[in-house]
Amino acid sequence: EAGGTITFDCGSEPQVITVSEQLEVSGTLMLDGEDRITLSGGNQTRILNLDNYTELTLQRITLSDGQVDDSGAAVNHPWFGTLRAIDVVFQNNHAAQDTGEIGGGAIFAGGLSSAIISGCQFLDNSASNGGGILNRGSTLTIVDCRFEGNSATSSGDGQYGNGGGLYI
Repeated sequence: EAGGTITFDCGSEPQVITVSEQLEVSGTLMLDGEDRITLSGGNQTRILNLDNYTELTLQRITLSDGQVDDSGAAVNHPWFGTLRAIDVVFQNNHAAQDTGEIGGGAIFAGGLSSAIISGCQFLDNSASNGGGILNRGSTLTIVDCRFEGNSATSSGDGQYGNGGGLYI
């Protein structure tokens, strides 16, 4: 659990930090990778799991290799609160692959008062729905972002296989 601003004192070279279990976040948090930090789920776990009403700002960081059997492999932000992602790279994150109604390979944004995604890249993420982002009732603004190689992987009647890059 964290609050405030987190920066990384890891020297000037790029660093990869692999989490062994999802990081639980509540309250208000700014996470600044200063263009040299990658947080990785190691293809084993979700990276960030947010509590309801959390105010999260991510900037200049890479979130990669998140893996989860439900929604939001890199960032799971279930209800209320806000999300701001500025110049973030979301790469190779994978949520549930064959279950309807859930998804968000990189981001699951559920009922947030504001989700602002600016200058971000969504590369090679996948989920049942919304390979890059699954937005479920949030006020969403996307500015100058790139979606490439993302996929919605499920099939069936109803809410399956929708939105390779983005599903609203």
